[in-house]
Amino acid sequence: MGLLGRRCLDPGEGLLLAPCSAIHTFFMRFPLDVAFLDRTGLVLKTASAVPPFRMVMGGPHARIALELPAGTLARAGAAPGHRLALHAPAGADDGAHRCRCARALMGNACQEGPHA
Repeated sequence: MGLLGRRCLDPGEGLLLAPCSAIHTFFMRFPLDVAFLDRTGLVLKTASAVPPFRMVMGGPHARIALELPAGTLARAGAAPGHRLALHAPAGADDGAHRCRCARALMGNACQEGPHA
């Protein structure tokens, strides 16, 4: 189910989807940044501030999608050709899970209070 039903992503928070080569923001309540990575963490494509009700394809070699608060990629300087080191939180499964991203510094604060 991913981020559906959430009001926002907190600063430094993200959703790692693997395997994943495309995402959609249908029925989302907020825009988000997306980085598509290959198996080694190489950034292949980025999309900034993707609004609700859109679809974004990562390309034929994309294997991982990292969804972040809008503006995070620009603040972190992440761009195609960069390599990201991703570390899963303790107890995470092999599928989609929430992650703390060291490069995701000072995202948009959730102004609507706690989320589900």
